[in-house]
Amino acid sequence: MATIIETPETVQEVRLRLIAFQEERGLSWQRLADMSGVPSGTLTPWKDGKYNGRNDNIASKVRRFLDGEAAKSALAAGRIENPGFVMTPTARELVRLLQFAHLGDIVAIACAPGTGKTEVAQNYKDEQAANVYLAAMSPSSSGVQPMQMRLLAAMGIMDLKGSPQQLSAHILKQVSGKGALIILDEAQELSEKALDEIRSWHDACGVGIVLMGDERVIARLGGRRRQELARLNSRIAMRHVQARAKPDDAEMIARAWGIQDDLQIKFIRRLSGKPGGLRAIVKLIKLAGLHSTHDGRAIELADLESAWTQLNSDIVAIAA
Repeated sequence: MATIIETPETVQEVRLRLIAFQEERGLSWQRLADMSGVPSGTLTPWKDGKYNGRNDNIASKVRRFLDGEAAKSALAAGRIENPGFVMTPTARELVRLLQFAHLGDIVAIACAPGTGKTEVAQNYKDEQAANVYLAAMSPSSSGVQPMQMRLLAAMGIMDLKGSPQQLSAHILKQVSGKGALIILDEAQELSEKALDEIRSWHDACGVGIVLMGDERVIARLGGRRRQELARLNSRIAMRHVQARAKPDDAEMIARAWGIQDDLQIKFIRRLSGKPGGLRAIVKLIKLAGLHSTHDGRAIELADLESAWTQLNSDIVAIAA
């Protein structure tokens, strides 16, 4: 639901906040445009009060940017303590799947955004120190060769050129006989040919492989092209699907960030299934912390409720 701002002066307040931020940081307006995501040709006339478009829309974008920068400053100053990686119940389950794959099997993990899967994979890689390679896929790396180059970059091999056969040979040289694990995040972006090439690495040397992403990972394996991926499907030892973050995950995250009040925990648990999941809850706590530290007190339920409304609203100015 939108937050209604009754006068243009509120937009002016956001404008003044931005000008003060620019003066405090000594940044150029071009740099601020890059940081905020508002084009320079829009931001400059907007801050001067000469923009002819929807000033309220720009104010909404600028406000979110300034709130984000304030959160970073609060974290840097130690007013909100970031606990780092939190081993939630879901994280513990995903770690077991990674450990199983690391023994030399293929595992498919399909989790909704905000369940913490990428953080789990990164933490597992960091703890193992060697022979765990994590590469994030994207639409531009869906094909065989772009996928190979993305993985080689994760292995520290940059700008290597060659045919797909040659690139796979380099990958196999890195992982064969070394107890390695390859984790491919956002694997739903991969083409059938890329997925089958990945399967061939497992066949060649028994390397552990994790295909991780959103619910489309499983759909890709079992959809219309199932027959084309029959060999890969037959080698997947385990499949894990999770549609949303769990309330227990949300509670553990909240407690790690210092939330202990029962009513606040109950409020946060109810938000676990909302879009954004745990990622949204961390943003919520950061913003609520800004509200409370400004007044020199601990986070209260009203701070969380206000922060949730703010995170899910846009500024709407009503002309006088």
